[in-house]
Amino acid sequence: MEKALRLSEVTINYHTQIAVQNVSLTVDQGEFLVITGPNGGGKSSLIKAILSLIPVTKGTIEILGKQQSEVKGKIGYVPQQTHFDHSFPITVRDAILMGRLPSKIGWFYRYSQTDHEVVNDLLEQMNIAGLAKRQLNELSGGQKQKVLIARALSSKPEVLILDEPTASLDVKAKAQIYDILKTLSQSMTIVMISHDEQLIARYASTIVFLNKEILYKGTELPHSPFNLGFGLSSMEALHEH
Repeated sequence: MEKALRLSEVTINYHTQIAVQNVSLTVDQGEFLVITGPNGGGKSSLIKAILSLIPVTKGTIEILGKQQSEVKGKIGYVPQQTHFDHSFPITVRDAILMGRLPSKIGWFYRYSQTDHEVVNDLLEQMNIAGLAKRQLNELSGGQKQKVLIARALSSKPEVLILDEPTASLDVKAKAQIYDILKTLSQSMTIVMISHDEQLIARYASTIVFLNKEILYKGTELPHSPFNLGFGLSSMEALHEH
């Protein structure tokens, strides 16, 4: 079976600044991988590179055994809510339908019956069917997050990438998103950025601690990684785990 993701010696530079340096990583199909680490450690840069949103300075990225340009539609992406324009006047149904748009469309693209059926199924799956006609700016944080997940799933991806999906949500909303992700992880590969220790410890099958480079990869959280500094002694502690 091909790997879901294969990164080989990936380096990403912003002008003269190094965001990610010599990262090599493989992700099995069906794996639930969580990437954690300090702010500014390159987590978002790494997933943006996987999504072809930014170029890599050095190295290669393969998705499902193919080059990135050959796997359009195979990756779903859920951005941070802070990167989403919640004031845009659009209904829940239409927001999810947008995920069905082909990469190149004309002015008069019409959604198919299949498109609408996929959206209906996702509305039910996310338990938001009753919100289908509501405007996005009328929803709670947890409801919006469900819409973003549904939109990412509408293209029927094999890999789902999420950038801190439970940030700023209350405990109840977090629990609902956790349950959704647990169910989804049974049928697809999940790669997620998170600082949420509860989520990481309970759901991740693999944990990567990233600070420009991979300092730790394993199945359990290193001892109190969020309380560590990032000097030499802390890096040694992570490597020794």
